[in-house]
Order: sequence, then structure tokens, then C-alpha cells
Amino acid sequence: MHRTKNDLPEKVRTQVVGLLQERLADCIDLVMQAKQAHWNVKGPSFIALHELFDKVYEHTQDYADLIAERIVQLGGIAEGTVRAAAKRSKLQEYPPAIASGKEHVEALSRALAYFGETARKAIGQTDEIGDKGTADIFTEISRGMDKDLWFVEAHSQADH
Repeated sequence: MHRTKNDLPEKVRTQVVGLLQERLADCIDLVMQAKQAHWNVKGPSFIALHELFDKVYEHTQDYADLIAERIVQLGGIAEGTVRAAAKRSKLQEYPPAIASGKEHVEALSRALAYFGETARKAIGQTDEIGDKGTADIFTEISRGMDKDLWFVEAHSQADH
């Protein structure tokens, strides 16, 4: 941990940075899963999904930036390389050979739901540790994930 004049106790900052590193890895993985879907989607809803997946990519990239910058603000080092993310990410592996819009909607919605769930858990965890600022960041991410999940899932819900 780098020295900082941030008034959060070092023990709090260390715990929060560890939690943020885990979510950063998942988020970076999710960024690339959204791009994988964007690049490879096929079918009758191609343009709508292609554009939607790119929006999810952009939003998730913004969340990764928020998380990484919070790590550094607290005195940590953001470990945001692809290799670091691959070692830590808890997201399911994105199926590389899928092509149909329906398959990409299912795979990406599963990843979005998982990341949204972990963001919600992180709200409580960081609040309990004593860092309401980071809890607020996770609240913002949670709301955004819920919205992106809604948009992606809407492409499969009309069939039910």
C-alpha cells in the first residue's frame, strides 16, 4: 500500500483494496465478454444486439475505471492486466464458438447477473468494513448492471 493522507484507517483500506481487486478482475473479464458478443453475434437481430453489446462494453469499461481508480485512491495498485484478471476472475468462461443472438444474450446476461450480484454484495461488505465511499461506487455499478441486464434479457423474454 502506498502512503496517503486519506483518513480511512490502513486496515480498512487494505481490506477494501482486496475486495476491489476481485471485482476489478471480474469487471475486466466482463468487458471482454461483452466485446466477444459484440464481435461475433449473428442472426436476425444482429444490428440491435451488435449495438447493445457495444453499449454494455462501454458501460462496463467505465465501471472497471471506477474500481481501478478507487484502488489507487486508497493507496493500492490496480492490477488491471488481462493476465491478472484471468487469474482472479470468477465469471464463467464465455463460450467462444457461439454465434446466434439468443446464445450471446444468454451468455452475456449470465455474466451481467453474476457481476451485478457481486456488486450488491460488495455494497454491504464495504459498508460493514467502514468505507461508505466505495459502497456508493458499488451502488452505482449495481444500478448500471441491472439496467444493462434488463436491456440484454429483454431480447429473450418476449418468447415466454
